[in-house]
Amino acid sequence: MPSLLSVALYCGLSIVAFEAAGYLILRSWGARIGTALLMAPAAVLALVATAGLAQTQITVTFGLWYLGTLWAFSCLLGLVVRFLLVHRVREVNVPPPAASKRTRLRALAGISALDTKRDLDRDLFGEHNPPGQRGPDATGGPTRSGLPASATSGGVPEVPRNHSFVRVGVPLGLLVSAALAFVTFTGALRGDWGVASQTWDAMTHLNAIRRIVETGNASPWNLLSYPQIEVLRPAFYPAVFHQFAATVIALTGCSVLVGGNLAAFLLAGWVFPAGCVVLVRVCLPRLPLAQVSAALLATSMWSFPWAPLGWGVLWPTATSLAVVPFALAAGISTLNLFSRRALLDRVGFATLFVGFTLTSVLAHPQGALQLVAITGFCLLGYLVSRAVTAARFGLHAAWPHLALAIAYIALACWSVPAIFVRLVQASDDKVAAVYWPIRQSMLDEALAYTIQAPNQSVAAPFLALLLAAGGIYALVRHRHAWLVLTFVAFALLDIFAASTHDDTFLTLSRLWYNDRYRITGATSIVGIPLAALGVHVLTQGALALYRRWKHRGQYAHAAPANPLTARTRVAATAGVLALTAAATLGFNAYGHAQYLAGYYGAVEDAPVGSLLSVDEQAFLDTLPHYVKPDEVVVNLPGDGSGLMYAVSGVQPLYPFTNTIGATENADVMSRYLTEPGQLPRLCANLDLINARWLLNSDRLFQAEAVTPREVPGLRVREGDPNFTLVAAGGGMRLYRITGCDSR
Repeated sequence: MPSLLSVALYCGLSIVAFEAAGYLILRSWGARIGTALLMAPAAVLALVATAGLAQTQITVTFGLWYLGTLWAFSCLLGLVVRFLLVHRVREVNVPPPAASKRTRLRALAGISALDTKRDLDRDLFGEHNPPGQRGPDATGGPTRSGLPASATSGGVPEVPRNHSFVRVGVPLGLLVSAALAFVTFTGALRGDWGVASQTWDAMTHLNAIRRIVETGNASPWNLLSYPQIEVLRPAFYPAVFHQFAATVIALTGCSVLVGGNLAAFLLAGWVFPAGCVVLVRVCLPRLPLAQVSAALLATSMWSFPWAPLGWGVLWPTATSLAVVPFALAAGISTLNLFSRRALLDRVGFATLFVGFTLTSVLAHPQGALQLVAITGFCLLGYLVSRAVTAARFGLHAAWPHLALAIAYIALACWSVPAIFVRLVQASDDKVAAVYWPIRQSMLDEALAYTIQAPNQSVAAPFLALLLAAGGIYALVRHRHAWLVLTFVAFALLDIFAASTHDDTFLTLSRLWYNDRYRITGATSIVGIPLAALGVHVLTQGALALYRRWKHRGQYAHAAPANPLTARTRVAATAGVLALTAAATLGFNAYGHAQYLAGYYGAVEDAPVGSLLSVDEQAFLDTLPHYVKPDEVVVNLPGDGSGLMYAVSGVQPLYPFTNTIGATENADVMSRYLTEPGQLPRLCANLDLINARWLLNSDRLFQAEAVTPREVPGLRVREGDPNFTLVAAGGGMRLYRITGCDSR
């Protein structure tokens, strides 16, 4: 059991190392300081995914040396491309003034020739104008579309910017989110980060991580290929999370179980919060308070990151969804939807959009499907907003935007159902409809969303208030109404998935196995920006009420002309942020820890829901004392013994549950190995995979939707001379298969 101090050091080391690596990659390719700092997590995941994918073509060991070489090559290639691009731009423009030697060295190292502080002020959190100057949307002059700037801004007023507040507030907010995620995981694990998740999928994922660490092969086509259960043909399996966890283990030297939990923590406490800030920065570039609030609130919603990290430990799906905000922000920046960027900047964001989208696909295709859906809602909302805004200035200005919006809606209504039906038909022989238990009625599920308590999670009424305030503001201003539309659409989909067994719906929802935990994440991806916008609305409302109270009776029909002092604004902002933190963060962290504990520490020793108890895990850890490294243990596929590979490195015959019939050899042994008189004819099968041991346990795994799975052909009968008891502990018994030794 690692100490909390060592785990905290592992977390800090991982965040610092990965942040530095991702930052230098993006800076070498010309990204600005803010973009590089905030998108560094996604860049690291993209690097890891590329490294694993490249192993399908090259023979190299996956590890820090390989990743470091690929990282250095990426940085060097970026510097070369930047040099050639800048050289080409200088040829077609007026030659710049001669730069000093120090400036040339800084440029070569990837540091902007501009003053670092000004660069940070201008580009870190959405400010694209020199300090002290108003942006293009606030001048009132015409824009590229011919409409007044007030029309293209969607009615969002120009607000004063406080760069120090943003520069300090966002990192502090991200630090708070990371700390809360650490506390949440520590509470769920009961202080022991070496606890395995008590779910079926944990065997698959943790054993896959161990396989990468031991073999150095991280190819997604070989991730689930074990020598003792050779599958008929190589199959693709999303491997980005396992590659990321193996990288964490190589960096920190921790065990496989600790590394898996650390990787899950990094997704929840580092990757996703940074993605939320990036998305809010792109969608609400002139609202610094919203950006700070997004950093604070990133871990406050149950739907993501916590839902897939508990039920079933859907780590690949969680990895894919964690990348979606980065890809969405890059796509919005490419299309210039909410801000104006230079052509080269848009090309750079287009490159990031493609790279992050591919990373999401490699992590798990389901996350990429949600990215496509959210992007579609964003484009629809933008086109409708442009048409509504242009209508204020006459039909001649509105009809092009309105026609484009109608054409987009018609295309979506025609293509989306056709594509979806094709995908469902293609999955007929691969994915079956699953009837998950219904916990609440459809009405109860809908009412739970009004207090942010889906899936019977701990209610968060203040978070619901923030979502309502931000949603109303977005609808009234209509520029960001797509956030509300997307949230409502995925909330309804989640409610249907959790509360109905309708055959038609189950047939269509097979693409995500009919469960809510794979689709509810989108509500957090758009919900955090809405909640952050709600913090801004509450702050502005508090300031407006204070201004009217302070000047009550002085103005009958007009707002007060005297501006509020900076001290008043700071006090109001600090008050709203403190209220937000007090009403959501700590309370929600407790609720999320309780939810995760139901799949970790709280059920570790429970008769129902426990995959591997503390005593069983301790016994599996002793197996290397008896079993040689090249020997295989025949285990029961209905208990948690398949985790022996992740825990101790000993090879089980059944490393995960659905391998019982993977080959004819494994199927035959599961039927007849311990049957009287059958062992002699199976000795050749045992020799084929060097299986010399058999492991039995007193109990089988049983959970809410999982019934115990008994395999009588692997149960040793008392007094059977073909099997000799060697060791026992924690309700498990290790037998030596001696019936084949006399041959």
